[in-house]
Amino acid sequence: MRGKRTRRTIIATVMSLTVVGLMVAAGPALADTSVEDPASAETPSAETQTTGDETAADQSTGDGAAEAQGSTGEATFEPATADEAATEQTATEQMASKTTATEETVSEQSATAETAAALAPLTAAQKRAITKAKRWANKWARQAKKNRRHAAKHARYLGKRLPKSIRRSVKKPRAATGERLTVADWRAYGRAWKKQARKNAKYVRVTWRKIKNPRGSSVRRWLPLLRHEGWPKSQLPMALRVIYRESKGNPRLIGSGGYHGLFQISWSFSRGRFNLRNPVTNVRVAKQLFSRRGWQPWASTAY
Repeated sequence: MRGKRTRRTIIATVMSLTVVGLMVAAGPALADTSVEDPASAETPSAETQTTGDETAADQSTGDGAAEAQGSTGEATFEPATADEAATEQTATEQMASKTTATEETVSEQSATAETAAALAPLTAAQKRAITKAKRWANKWARQAKKNRRHAAKHARYLGKRLPKSIRRSVKKPRAATGERLTVADWRAYGRAWKKQARKNAKYVRVTWRKIKNPRGSSVRRWLPLLRHEGWPKSQLPMALRVIYRESKGNPRLIGSGGYHGLFQISWSFSRGRFNLRNPVTNVRVAKQLFSRRGWQPWASTAY
């Protein structure tokens, strides 16, 4: 009995172990079958995940292409903007050149019209007016130059240099090419010379007063007057010596025997025709006596 029971127990144990082994062997398959449904609903499979990755890669590639296309569009837009700016600049330059050409054409036409008007034949009255204005201007030019020469002599007699304002000259007007001088041009030229002539004349008057009425007490103050009246340069020292011995340089002096002035000339020689107390007249009469007889009339004082 005990042997049967043991056999049965062994058989039952083996069967249970077999069942357990079968269950253990069939366990992974059952686990895959039981987990497949929820996993398929929640987590993608490896193939699905691979496909998704490829889709994402394609999408990123598309986005990169879109970005590249956008950047390419911007790069192509910039040259288009530069071309438009260059076109606008060219159009502006063309308009400016056309405007400049138009202005030059208008100025040339106006200049041509003025030249044609200037070169138009003059009437007899216009010719007379231009001739009259030219003569008047040239008259003042000659007078100014004459006064300037006179002023230069006075400056030389006084031992001074002629001022620059007196040496100034007026430039003669010149007509441009295709034009002629008008009355206004000659009048302006004449007015300038008239002003210069008056200035030169004023300088002559001022210097003449200094020559004929010099200041001081020295006999040498009469040296400019002697030069003015034409005394020889070699005889100037002797003339000053005679003046000093005869009158001490006093032009109003009247000596004994009716002798007057700087050189003490006799009243009978002038016979009342000259004012011998005037220094200019006295020097002139003395110059005439010297030209005729030398220093013989002043023999007692000259040697």
